[in-house]
Amino acid sequence: MVSLRFAAAMVAFAATVMAHVSESEIRRAVPKPLALMQSSSLQWLEKNTCTSCHHQILPAIAFDLARRHGVELDADKLQRTASRSLDIFADPDTAIQGWLIGESVNIIYRLVAEEPLGIPRTAATGAYARLAARRQLADGHWEKDDYRPLQASSTFSTTAYSLQTLQLFLPKQMELERKRRVERLEKTSARDTEDYVYQLPA
Repeated sequence: MVSLRFAAAMVAFAATVMAHVSESEIRRAVPKPLALMQSSSLQWLEKNTCTSCHHQILPAIAFDLARRHGVELDADKLQRTASRSLDIFADPDTAIQGWLIGESVNIIYRLVAEEPLGIPRTAATGAYARLAARRQLADGHWEKDDYRPLQASSTFSTTAYSLQTLQLFLPKQMELERKRRVERLEKTSARDTEDYVYQLPA
């Protein structure tokens, strides 16, 4: 109850602050941190072999949100980042036999976050979506297999990512199953901030 009251207080405070910030001020402030995130995301890929949650996946969500609100991004950096981080989704062998099959939250998180960058619908993405579908539990939810607040530490976030993966990548013949899973999430009560956050997009 205390954490819920604290969260409510913080939301109220943020709403009060935002009420005094104009849209033009926000639009002037946004490009600079986005440019830094784009540069950092690309630098990570130049020095590391893995796609990072904090350098590629979370920024991908921010980049998509910015583009949908008309904020200009560096198209060249975005394309270079995408070409490096999306190659895994073209390989069906990795999808079927690779290490990612043991980390379902990791892969569905990447699918949802990076889909706006142009992930093609392939045998690999279909395999990942089917894997996500098969990991649903009897009562309709998905259990977490990771613990990274506020990204993947609750069954709500795992269920939300799983549902979005099915919406984006699951073949049409499984549409009825997807609807059943959405109904289950709508009927379940959220317990904390992460639950509330991920109940909304799902």
